[in-house]
Amino acid sequence: MRHVVPPPRVSSAQGLRLHRPRPAVRARAVEIPPVRVSDLILAVLSVCLLGAVAMFAGLSILAP
Repeated sequence: MRHVVPPPRVSSAQGLRLHRPRPAVRARAVEIPPVRVSDLILAVLSVCLLGAVAMFAGLSILAP
């Protein structure tokens, strides 16, 4: 005859905690990836380049 090990007993509080859905804050944090430093550098360089193009266009209009 085989010995059958009963499953571990879980209190009602632990059972509720196991089946509770995850909060929405974690789901939102997963959807939005963190901003990387390389993305920030590219953003700053893009803004500087656009500013330089705007200055060049403005100065070329003012030139006789």
